[in-house]
Amino acid sequence: MQIGDFNTLRIDRISGPGAFLMDEAEESVLLPGKYLLDDHKIDDYIKVFIYKDNEGRPIATTLKPHLTIGQFGFLEINQMSSAGAFLDLGIQKDVLLPFREQKGELEEGQKVLVYLYLDSKSERLVASQRIHRHLKLHKAEIEEKEEVEIMIWGVSPLGYKCIVNQRFSGILYKNEVFGDIKTDESVKAFVKKCRPDGKLDLSLQALGSSGLEQASSNLLKAIQDNDGVLALHDKSSPEAIKSRLGMSKKAFKRAAGQLYKQKLIEITESGLKLK
Repeated sequence: MQIGDFNTLRIDRISGPGAFLMDEAEESVLLPGKYLLDDHKIDDYIKVFIYKDNEGRPIATTLKPHLTIGQFGFLEINQMSSAGAFLDLGIQKDVLLPFREQKGELEEGQKVLVYLYLDSKSERLVASQRIHRHLKLHKAEIEEKEEVEIMIWGVSPLGYKCIVNQRFSGILYKNEVFGDIKTDESVKAFVKKCRPDGKLDLSLQALGSSGLEQASSNLLKAIQDNDGVLALHDKSSPEAIKSRLGMSKKAFKRAAGQLYKQKLIEITESGLKLK
């Protein structure tokens, strides 16, 4: 029976407080009556999330938590106390973010990126903002050009520090990020390089032919939305191209060349024009 995760358990008996669920090792846990459905009966199997209450007793719930053990995610601070910050986990009981696991000043209502783990002494769920301690090196478990999900957890002089696929450490270089980037939720990215040190270089643009197709599509739409004419060309500054299109000058030139080969646009001294 795993604290902090989902378990599929058998209903062993039903009494006043609720249903007592049992695992294969014949350990039982209470599912309070408010979570029972009318059609639940003895010997049914039910999927529940298990946590410990204030007295340290395991409790089951059918509510879906925002995070399970071993996951990273954003949780809102419900209350600040002498023990630390209590975060909304999406179930009846909040999860503690102890002072020793905090970074910076916190306040109620704030959303913070945390890692959820099981405290070895109390066997209770605990949150941590010490993200780097819980990230792993890729060890050839991921491939270059692979599409991944990332969350940004920090900023360095080089760029944005990222959590990749809820496991690995990666970086988005600042000079390769064009336009605004979301820092409070997960976004899609691509593995640019699997580095020998076990970390990952990332890109927000698809790599290879798929990246060129996306850039070409975006450029064509920008021309169409501007009455068929766009005053950008190979002598335009990288800053002007980035501001107008959200892409690098190199990507712009490749995309314009692709559209020209497809006979969709004309390239003139003043810019690009739909054919």
